[in-house]
Amino acid sequence: MGARDRPIRPSEIAPSGREVILQRDLTYDGFQAGRVCGVCNKGWMSRLEDDIKPILTSLIRGKRSLKRLDSGAQALLAKWAAKTSYALSSTTQSFNIRMPSGHPASLVKPPHLPAPEVSVFAFQYESDDPIHAERPTWLASASTFRYEIDGEHAPDQEVHRLHHFSYKVCLGLNRLMLLVAAWPRPWVQVYWEEIHMPLCRRSNLALYSRVPNEFPTDRSLARLAFHASLAVAHEEVTRHTTTLPAPPPMWLTLAPELWAR
Repeated sequence: MGARDRPIRPSEIAPSGREVILQRDLTYDGFQAGRVCGVCNKGWMSRLEDDIKPILTSLIRGKRSLKRLDSGAQALLAKWAAKTSYALSSTTQSFNIRMPSGHPASLVKPPHLPAPEVSVFAFQYESDDPIHAERPTWLASASTFRYEIDGEHAPDQEVHRLHHFSYKVCLGLNRLMLLVAAWPRPWVQVYWEEIHMPLCRRSNLALYSRVPNEFPTDRSLARLAFHASLAVAHEEVTRHTTTLPAPPPMWLTLAPELWAR
């Protein structure tokens, strides 16, 4: 796509979502995951890139509708999003700690899909004028809105697991946004209906309804909104219903200086 020599500025954002911990100036060709072995890099990863390229390119450029992807193409896109998220996140120590080694390994072993506790969501702008920037973005954080159990706090041990073994990685690619997320049980992912399109069908998902036009049109704030609006609920909350009230718009509380990252 002619992006090899484009400059990028990889940034690590604190779990609070309010502070940039680390930044580096690179090009796409120079931004490589040195921990990936040659067998994987020249084997299944290379085949995955070849297989996804026509699908991904058409989605990024708005030549193909995300809603028209069949189940096979959705699974392929989910696998590519997870692989790319893990490769990018291997460059930051904090998210290496959060991501269990079994999650990347699940892409190599049959059925070659993200681990059962991992979900992948997608969103695509369908307007004629691309709202998202041409330069791809990558946002990694575990910050999220948490639904409480009938007004009570979840046990400290379960909250601790949530804070230390969960992650969200958002990839912004022009018209297309992809979100790879995982939380340990007993936590359930809660997504925004009509905004987060699940690419991996999980039985332990819940949703909430919010007017779609509340989604920001500002390209940088939209990326943060797509990332931050994916919430989490204790499974006790979703025991009797999988449709929850909409949480507050968390993205509006994030520091404006992060919007352009």
